[in-house]
Amino acid sequence: MTSSVNQSCYYQELKKPGVIVNTEEVRNILWENTRIIKDNTNKAFSPLCEKYGLTMMQGRIITELHHYGPKSIGNLAESVAVAGANLSAMC
Repeated sequence: MTSSVNQSCYYQELKKPGVIVNTEEVRNILWENTRIIKDNTNKAFSPLCEKYGLTMMQGRIITELHHYGPKSIGNLAESVAVAGANLSAMC
């Protein structure tokens, strides 16, 4: 939790006029936040997937199809950010 508080303060500093932002720092912040979002999404959905004997990827695929209806393998793969060849083995 301390890490997110420190990041929040850091973000406030970045918003100040005249602050020069290092591209590498921004990239690292984005990667860290992406990881945090992924971890929290997994924590939220893992129990539901486990309840039905699904992997997280299978849960993502079912959710995508439920919300948006039938799709081709290519479109579905793009939606869940997986290579089409990897997804076709699941279908």
